[in-house]
Amino acid sequence: MQSPFFLKSIRLSEDMDLDIHTASAAALTNNVRRIFAMRSFLASLEARGIRIERNTEAKQTSTTQRWKIGLRIIATGAEVPTKLEFSRRESSGQVIIEPADPELCASLDLLPVLAPHYSKAAALNQKIDALIHRTQTQARDVFDLIHLKKSGVR
Repeated sequence: MQSPFFLKSIRLSEDMDLDIHTASAAALTNNVRRIFAMRSFLASLEARGIRIERNTEAKQTSTTQRWKIGLRIIATGAEVPTKLEFSRRESSGQVIIEPADPELCASLDLLPVLAPHYSKAAALNQKIDALIHRTQTQARDVFDLIHLKKSGVR
């Protein structure tokens, strides 16, 4: 769920979940490895006070590819465990393109960005589906469902 950038959720998530439909698993793996090794990418993170301590290719299947990344906040030494996940599954809803929350971007010193993401109704349907099909209920799904309902989505 794209909570803070598009739905104004306060739930923190260090994970990045992306849908992918065109690149093969091998091509994506090569591209991610290349990006993690790029001096310009690493310098960009360091300029923001972040360093990659480690990354692992945690899950690599034809449907899901996941990297676990240990980010280090240089000023405090704190580690922020992060996951980058790409999924090749059928789209579960309407995708719209709109700018990320301008106040949030400004507070993070990010340039404004247009990005595709699921509509609020699609996000609601995903959360309902997750609650129905998970073997163990996750508190984050209940929190997100309440947030979406309070935001007026039907």
